[in-house]
Amino acid sequence: MKNTMKKLLCMALAIMLLVSAVPVFAAAVDFNNQYLTFVYKLADGTQVSSYTSDRAWSQPFTDAEIEQGAHTFVPDGYDYVAISGPEATATNVTYTVTVARHVEQSVAIVIRLVVAGGGTYDYNVGQVPVASARTTMTKADAIVKLAGRGSEYEITTTEATASTSDSQYIYPFSATVKPTSTGTITAVYSVDGGA
Repeated sequence: MKNTMKKLLCMALAIMLLVSAVPVFAAAVDFNNQYLTFVYKLADGTQVSSYTSDRAWSQPFTDAEIEQGAHTFVPDGYDYVAISGPEATATNVTYTVTVARHVEQSVAIVIRLVVAGGGTYDYNVGQVPVASARTTMTKADAIVKLAGRGSEYEITTTEATASTSDSQYIYPFSATVKPTSTGTITAVYSVDGGA
């Protein structure tokens, strides 16, 4: 009798361990005239959006199809993180999709002037989204971005291709110092000659 009880306890324990080892997102369920719903939540449980299919389904979906659907309806401004579920009722099969607020990657735009006989000067003109930084900078853009410093130099290249890193895009431009005027400047002073 004791041996039988021990065997039963061992079997029960083994079954409990097997059940606990099943992942949260196992095989997708078969649909039986139910709507498919994705509920989008932040990691803290705050719901940000939801999507319900416009028709009831009676066909099975693979895990990959369910995940692809969850990606498709992620609300603007958020990124897909993970999916869990399903929870089924008579009318709905619901998956919870964890999302995170989208953070736009940005880099610093640096104009590098390599002045003939005059050294190299870097000007950080601010942060921009990565997608914008990938375009080339024209001569006119460079002068504008230098915010007034362009008046001191004659930029001799018409286009520059960025040297990139994770944190900055450096646009190198060759330049020469503009010649200064050789004319004389007469200073005019107003003097109060009161007694």
